[in-house]
Amino acid sequence: MKFLKNAYVIILMSLLVPTAANATLIQANTISTNMGAINPSFLIQDVINPNGLSALYVSGLTDFDSYVAGTTHSVAFEQWISSENIVTGIISFDFGGNVSLNAMALWNSSWGGSGGAIAVNQFELLFDNDNNFGNGVIGSLGVFNATNTNNPHPSEVFNFASTSLQFLHMNIQSNHGAISYSGFADVVFRSTDMPEPTSLALFGLSLFGLVFFRKRKV
Repeated sequence: MKFLKNAYVIILMSLLVPTAANATLIQANTISTNMGAINPSFLIQDVINPNGLSALYVSGLTDFDSYVAGTTHSVAFEQWISSENIVTGIISFDFGGNVSLNAMALWNSSWGGSGGAIAVNQFELLFDNDNNFGNGVIGSLGVFNATNTNNPHPSEVFNFASTSLQFLHMNIQSNHGAISYSGFADVVFRSTDMPEPTSLALFGLSLFGLVFFRKRKV
């Protein structure tokens, strides 16, 4: 009887004590930009779907670290390219609710242009409580530099302090030399949200407790 009681307490504590955060891949629900697109084949929405990547993912389920380590981008037309003569500007991500993030992985563009490559170079990530960059932001997650890579190209991971947010702005400040366009291929994010106890685990705990207390009465 004492063994059953101790086991019940251990199970209860294991469900209530926080565990390490999951490194889950998560994707934004929607995306927008003030930089436009060169034509309908290179829309900003292309960067939040996996069509040009060598493997598919499921937002909220796929492991971030293993996915970005082994996935490349090689499909030329599955990427975003800005409108002509716009090389800097804002890209805004809306996650549809609060999420905790601590990294972004980016697959850059391999396209060239007049003066150099269109691939994004320096950018700043900023978190916000709305989707409007123009009315101010809450804070900065850091300034980063992405490299210009050839096709097929791997991801680059940019780490920052774990932050709870719904809206994220990417302020593109330069590219790799192109005078008319900027662009990149894909982006995903690492979620650090704590997993909740599953319904099955809670059901099992309740059932265990019921059996224990019934035996105790007998």
